[in-house]
Amino acid sequence: MTRNSDIDLNAYVDGELTSQERVRVLEAIQQYRALAREVCELNNLKSQLQLAYANPPGIAACKVARASRHWLMLAVGLLGGWLVGNESQRRRTGWWYSTRRDAARHRLRLTARRRASSST
Repeated sequence: MTRNSDIDLNAYVDGELTSQERVRVLEAIQQYRALAREVCELNNLKSQLQLAYANPPGIAACKVARASRHWLMLAVGLLGGWLVGNESQRRRTGWWYSTRRDAARHRLRLTARRRASSST
């Protein structure tokens, strides 16, 4: 066999050789037991692969994966919106501030607004 014997053997197993190349490979297989053993292993591997992919997961499996991604994105969006909405609500109403000074300033502003609105 030539230096491309692995390629030739795989092509032989897959049935991709011309008739002349096929005869040449068959003669080499008859002469060398190691090649015959390798062709047998390649045939076994090919049939195992065909058996493993006899019923590949189809479009339904892809649709399920895509649908679960959409639900995850929706959940993350809703949670993010809820968190951002709550933060802005807390800042408006004054129940969350980074420092006590910010809270005190806010209370003073609220008191001033209440006095201004009650006097008018």
